[in-house]
Amino acid sequence: MANSEKNIICKNCGEENPAGASVCESCGIELNKNSGGNKKNPNQKNKSTNVVKKAGQNQLTSINLIYIVVTLVVIGMVLLIGSGSFTEPAAVVVPQNQTQAQTPSGDNPHGGVDLNSLQKINELQQIVDSNPENSKALVDLAHLLNDSGFYEKAVTRYNQYLAKFPKDSDVLVDMGVCYYEMKNYDQAVSSMKKALEFTPGHQIAHFNLGIVYMASGSMDQAKEWWQKAVKLNPNSNIGKKAQDLLNSN
Repeated sequence: MANSEKNIICKNCGEENPAGASVCESCGIELNKNSGGNKKNPNQKNKSTNVVKKAGQNQLTSINLIYIVVTLVVIGMVLLIGSGSFTEPAAVVVPQNQTQAQTPSGDNPHGGVDLNSLQKINELQQIVDSNPENSKALVDLAHLLNDSGFYEKAVTRYNQYLAKFPKDSDVLVDMGVCYYEMKNYDQAVSSMKKALEFTPGHQIAHFNLGIVYMASGSMDQAKEWWQKAVKLNPNSNIGKKAQDLLNSN
């Protein structure tokens, strides 16, 4: 007990040093020789305790955030699967003004319209009505109506455009897509075959004809058109899609 009282307690860090030490063995600060006792600085202990608590709180906060993020991701995946967003489409239709194949059902961008599209449609209609010779605005309006699901109106605008440019194969294919969406398969076939009269190597027209024939129940004819599409360019996206359909049907 007497020996313990001679020990020197560092006021800076609370470390107990042997009697006669001039500097603290822990922090190196000069010791006050008059300091004594074997109890560490209670404030220092509290500081250490506080640091541990804060570190623990930060760790718990991080873990909680991770659990929350993971939970939200799982919920989102469940909602997507439940809504059919990950279901494989049974068929695809590719309008010329799109860069890749599209589905004719729930995933088809032609199936809906937002307020921005409605505003743009109104703007284009005003331009066309005030200047019927503006062919660019006319065909843009037809495409937007098609994309927004207004197929009958789109066909009307496509026909107005084709009255001036009857050999535009891309527009004929797009109009065929509108007929397909309206389940008017005869008109869809007629429009797409007319496109081939002007552009015999139109791969999307070949591919889409296969889709139309499949929808109408003529699978043998559908396969013939997909085979032609593959033959035109087997390495393109459309050629690969056609080959996939041939492999699965």
